[in-house]
Order: sequence, then structure tokens, then C-alpha cells
Amino acid sequence: MFDQYLTNLPVWYVGKFIEKPAGKVYEAFLSPELATKFWFSYNTGRFEVGKPIHWDWHMDGVSTLVEDKLLESSKRILSDWGLDVSPTAVEWLFSG
Repeated sequence: MFDQYLTNLPVWYVGKFIEKPAGKVYEAFLSPELATKFWFSYNTGRFEVGKPIHWDWHMDGVSTLVEDKLLESSKRILSDWGLDVSPTAVEWLFSG
């Protein structure tokens, strides 16, 4: 019989090579003006620890409430996504 409850949280690892310095890519994710060119359609502000922001992907009809927990300059972003539904920890690591 299948157990209907998770005993361990699922973890996904995804990688992407971008031919730009890590600091520039990090800043692009923090900046609403830059991020709307490649990531989401609209958001309510710049990443700041403890400040919830709303992201929209108009082309997909999807949105989420995001709050940053940790910002390590040019290295790491740790956020909770889906605060309005069920929070999920998301971590981005920048290197190179």
C-alpha cells in the first residue's frame, strides 16, 4: 500500500549557464526593470529581506507572493514562494 504522506520534502536542482558575470545575473534577478525582460511580466518591487513582493506571469496566468529570507551579494538568494497558498523555499546560487 502507498503511504499518502510525505516523509521527506522533495528537492529539485536546476542549472542554467549564462554568459554574464555572476554579479550582473544576481542584480538582474533583484531588479524589477531587468527581471521583467526575462523572468516575470510584473512585480511589485525590488527584492528586500522580509518584504513580500508579488510576481505575475501574465502569459501563463500565474502569480505568487514571494518573500526573501537571505540575500548574499552576487552569490545567493533564498526566498519563500507561494506565501499566499503554501510557502515553498527556493534558493538560487550564482557562481562564475
